[in-house]
Amino acid sequence: MARQQPSGRLAQMLAQPDDSLAFLLKQVHHLMRLGIEARMRGARLHMTHAHAVTLHSLMASPGASGAELARAAAVTPQTMNSILVTLEQQGLITRQPDARHGRILATFVTEKGKRQFERGVGAAESFINEMEASLSAAERQQLRALLQRCLANLSSITGMEVERPIPITSPPVLDKKPRRRPARSTIAKRPAR
Repeated sequence: MARQQPSGRLAQMLAQPDDSLAFLLKQVHHLMRLGIEARMRGARLHMTHAHAVTLHSLMASPGASGAELARAAAVTPQTMNSILVTLEQQGLITRQPDARHGRILATFVTEKGKRQFERGVGAAESFINEMEASLSAAERQQLRALLQRCLANLSSITGMEVERPIPITSPPVLDKKPRRRPARSTIAKRPAR
């Protein structure tokens, strides 16, 4: 059976992918992540893009939970847990039981984490400045405005909210004595809320 060849707009997109906004946005995002991570490695920072986004969210909202961080970073809770374990092992964050919800761990950036994040921001900013070097200030502003309009349109079309950094809230109230985390078998047996 002969395969039907794509026609119309699909054929044009396949023939000239550089004319596709979706393709261009994907490529920009992909190369930015790779470039920023390469700069961080060059600065001897053992931090991925996901680690930097998580630290940024935590600095904006100290005490955020893993679920809040996962939503802000647009990753699964399991992925965020893996990120948090790595950051905690590196001494960049600490986690404590939240006084309001005993099963939730509130997460905080350590002084070491703040210093490493600031170094990472410097590496990322220099890379982004190089990327934007051929754009005038007016073109940079126009590009941001156009992308913000695209995001608003996508949000309206899909009915999905645009992911934003975690808003700054008041710090959570912590118990004076941290509670011990229950064993995994105990957690698994608790009914879902």
